[in-house]
Amino acid sequence: AHVISALERYFSHAVLDSFCSSDSEPPKISHITRSRWFSNPHTRGSYSYHAVATPASDFDVLAEPVANCVFFAGEATHRTFYSTTHGAFLSGLREADRVLSSLSPSLHPQHYLF
Repeated sequence: AHVISALERYFSHAVLDSFCSSDSEPPKISHITRSRWFSNPHTRGSYSYHAVATPASDFDVLAEPVANCVFFAGEATHRTFYSTTHGAFLSGLREADRVLSSLSPSLHPQHYLF
């Protein structure tokens, strides 16, 4: 319950309205599901795997924003460094750029990241 109330405060309607279309009402958070992949005896900390023949465009599809409102980062979305920590980090920077650009197209966030 504490996490849900914290998320609702953080992602208030004012914040969501600033980069989501005004005609869509964000749903109320009812629950959160999180994995415990590191402590799962069957995975012990897994990561994505892409077959040798996986086209590079698959990574781009995984990283596509939904309605310029929901953004996806993670090692599985990076074309070059999938399955790595730095791929996860770099994809986070990429999505931060996208979020900032969606809030204000005049921003050039790549200049502020390093």
